[in-house]
Amino acid sequence: IPQLSTFDKNYLSMYLYAKEHPDTTSWIIKPHPFLKKEAISYGLFRSSKEFDDYLKMWDELPNAKVVLGGDYFDYFKTSDCMIQDSGSFLAEYLYVNKPMLFLTRESQRFNELGMQIMKVIYHAPGDCMEKIIHFIEHTVRNDTLKPARERLFKRHFDYVRENHGMLAYEAVHSLITNKIYGE
Repeated sequence: IPQLSTFDKNYLSMYLYAKEHPDTTSWIIKPHPFLKKEAISYGLFRSSKEFDDYLKMWDELPNAKVVLGGDYFDYFKTSDCMIQDSGSFLAEYLYVNKPMLFLTRESQRFNELGMQIMKVIYHAPGDCMEKIIHFIEHTVRNDTLKPARERLFKRHFDYVRENHGMLAYEAVHSLITNKIYGE
């Protein structure tokens, strides 16, 4: 079911893996804002309380934390990798140039830029814990796609370089000022 992406295929096995590896992994769980509603609607959880109890199980692990809002910039900076199954952070995570595992399903579609990003990140079927575990235990330390991500980033996302060292708001301000005052 697209609304759950791959969550229904791996939500318990990912939890069990995290629980069994408290000394070698740490986890930030940031569920999509619609996940709770969709997981209940789909019948994966019988109630809001049951879904909340699932998140509480994660939060009670010594190596996990559930985050339900706010920004994610510090999590990106301090992470070693990301595992996700939604297009939400495909481009954003490129800014930290760390390995990402994208959990796939048949119904996923991407535009041209999304397809280019998919070439420079790792993927595994969302129901294949063997490949997810391989990513965690081996690929993160041996990130062979890093140079390709750097090239893609420079080509499509390095706006600071494109704007001669200016941040986005500085470039916008400069553009508007030049249009208004002709400087």
